[in-house]
Amino acid sequence: MRSALEWAQVRALVADGISEREIARRLGMNRRTVARLARSAEPPRYRRAPTGSQLDSFEPVLRRLLEEWPQIKAPRLAEILRADYGYTGSLRLVQEHLKGRRSVRARLDADELALDLACCSSSAQSASRRPRSAPAQERLNHAHCGLVLLLCYCPRTTTASVADGLV
Repeated sequence: MRSALEWAQVRALVADGISEREIARRLGMNRRTVARLARSAEPPRYRRAPTGSQLDSFEPVLRRLLEEWPQIKAPRLAEILRADYGYTGSLRLVQEHLKGRRSVRARLDADELALDLACCSSSAQSASRRPRSAPAQERLNHAHCGLVLLLCYCPRTTTASVADGLV
């Protein structure tokens, strides 16, 4: 395969009006290679076909299992795939697949939660305001009360979403 530099040299010489035969002689290339490089709109590059994954054939099963058990852990999912569906791949592959799926779902859930909180957080925040001049323990107790108020005002808010920093 020819480099992008050679492609650029051929294209520049063609633009200068030099014949393909002369370019081949100057650069030490075959005339057909020069003709191919002169015709191509972009530099040559190696393109490998996507290989896929061992989990691709289990995609419908994975989708169904994750709908039934959204919080299923990778070891259990790999165990089910091995026992019931003949999966022979590694646990790490299942972990990476779940990580990718859950990060997308978590972003969607976080966006939805943010929309819910936008509606109800103003009332919860106004009910939980406390001056910063209060002693540390009193501020901590007040923050806890604010969290309880937030959880009451926003039924979709969970303590997990608070712990994850989504609130």
